[in-house]
Amino acid sequence: MKKRSSPWLSPAVLVPIVLAVLAAGYFAFQMVQGRMARDAERTQWLVDVETETKRRPLNSDALSDLVARLQKLEDHATARDLVAGLASIELARGRVPRAAELFLPIANQPGASPAEQRLGARILLNQYEQGTADRSTAQGMLQQVMAFSANAYSDGQDVVDLTREWLAASRLPDAARARQVAGQLQQNHASSPGAQLAKMTADFRLDLPEADLEMLRRDFDAAPWDGVPVEIEAMLALVVLQAGDMPKAVRIVEPALQRVSGVMAIRWAGALVFHACALGSPVDSAARQGWLVRRDAQLDWLSAQAPVDDERRPQWATMREAR
Repeated sequence: MKKRSSPWLSPAVLVPIVLAVLAAGYFAFQMVQGRMARDAERTQWLVDVETETKRRPLNSDALSDLVARLQKLEDHATARDLVAGLASIELARGRVPRAAELFLPIANQPGASPAEQRLGARILLNQYEQGTADRSTAQGMLQQVMAFSANAYSDGQDVVDLTREWLAASRLPDAARARQVAGQLQQNHASSPGAQLAKMTADFRLDLPEADLEMLRRDFDAAPWDGVPVEIEAMLALVVLQAGDMPKAVRIVEPALQRVSGVMAIRWAGALVFHACALGSPVDSAARQGWLVRRDAQLDWLSAQAPVDDERRPQWATMREAR
């Protein structure tokens, strides 16, 4: 008796099954390939953001192109790494409020990564530098910068994080914390611009060689930093003023005040420079009055923003009396 074959082995049944399996495999392959392409595009976008936001001078067209590319990524509005990249672009463009709006809610979340806290510290420090409505707001920002930067430094021991922490402590001012962080800078990163700035600030003298400050400014320009700390311009202006070159001192403080209006060091330097210019102008002249107005604007800011126990307050009052 002839054995009957299974109906499942007939070509009429097998061919559709094989075709279905092949089709499923093809579509699975396509899905994997598509996902790999999207992952590669995402990774490349993040790499390009890192490159372009550090480029000096910035390429505005390249940054705009990065924003356009971001909008093509499906989760660009929700993925933490993509939002971080966009915030970095906005920060590089000088759009600090927009960067803060985008990313500070993420940086402030419990469990934020050291990298996220690092970006949060950068944004907050830039916010502070642009000026705040009152001293308590400024204090809160600087305290958060210190916390974020300390966490970021503990993860990777990046000297930029430690320098940012020192800047926040010295600007607060928290003298004890600033000394402690300056000691870490000297111990672990003695040759870095941050360590040099902390030491130069502690040892500052009006007869400090101008060339030393210019060299430090160039070192920060070459370092991965968000611009030169304005404390360098403040010290340089005072050194130049002490040497008797008032026009050069003005040329230093004016752009620094426009760039960073919220830092006490440059406000104090500006007050001293404008005060010297006023006293160097003829009494009752329009020029003198103009310098006095500019000086008093700095003194007003200092009076409102400085700690109540700032030992320079009597000096500010004496300066204001000079008309």
